[in-house]
Amino acid sequence: MSWISNEQISLSLLQEFCWSSSLHYSRLMTQFLLIFHTDIPKRWPQKSVIVGLPVVPFNQNKVADVCQYLQWLEDFFFKVFQTENQPPLPDACSQSQLDARRENVLGKVRVPLGGDLLGRERVTGAKKTRLGCDSPVERFENVVENPALWHTKQSFLSYVWEQLYSSSTISGRDVGTLYHLRQHFHLVNVSKVKKNYKSAENLMLSATKAYLCTAFKTWAGLEKLDGVPVNLPKLPTSSDTIEVKKEFISKYIGKFVDEFVLVEFDIERTWMEGREERAGQQQGGHQAQHSNAVDHLPPSDDVPTSSPNQCHSDDLSVGMLD
Repeated sequence: MSWISNEQISLSLLQEFCWSSSLHYSRLMTQFLLIFHTDIPKRWPQKSVIVGLPVVPFNQNKVADVCQYLQWLEDFFFKVFQTENQPPLPDACSQSQLDARRENVLGKVRVPLGGDLLGRERVTGAKKTRLGCDSPVERFENVVENPALWHTKQSFLSYVWEQLYSSSTISGRDVGTLYHLRQHFHLVNVSKVKKNYKSAENLMLSATKAYLCTAFKTWAGLEKLDGVPVNLPKLPTSSDTIEVKKEFISKYIGKFVDEFVLVEFDIERTWMEGREERAGQQQGGHQAQHSNAVDHLPPSDDVPTSSPNQCHSDDLSVGMLD
């Protein structure tokens, strides 16, 4: 999970479950957030501006229509992002002047375009038809595909439902099943994920949050969420240095993340070890082939040799390249 760090998960756990009712811990939590989020741009806290888009008559099944839609978006972005104090272009301006103005306005703009994986591939294919254009705006480089993994999540939930969900009377009393948790949470009964995906997602999120909360309380020695963790050392104070607070997050809370959140299953560990072993064997075989090729390389004036049958290792690449 390279896209999310141990520290980010640790902060989320502290913010979600730990000691929120205590004024001291609330202030400390704010300091933790400031430590790890010092690179947040100043514009992020500002209120977002929502711009409604009209329905346009383009068919996403056709590459030509997708190109027209992306061009329509570029024209729309140009109207939205150009400043009011910018002088308008004359009616008889040339195409080069218009392109220069577009490049000036949209050069640093990056707009995510949401959709499913199939829609992402269609947009990527349409952008490939513009690879020969000179301007990045003409190549639609400021439109960034942002696929929503909705189908992947639905497949995952469907598999989980097959293993852990059964709406029978017996399953309702079977501790550990999703149906048992659904009854405790008083949520909607969802026997099939495809029929009501949103309710299935809410049940899975609630079950995951309950598991993490219970596991953290047991691991940290908390009798209740606003209590004092018995199994953890004394928490840093506001007067402690940033290094001390970072060490507390990574050393103690990060240990819980490694054991209960980012757990490496046995099958994953076996698969990773097998892949590393195969990669090592391939690298060793490649080096052996490379060594055999060097041993049969005849000496020449371009490759300095220390003896008639041995080459310097530093000069092997030069000899092989020749």
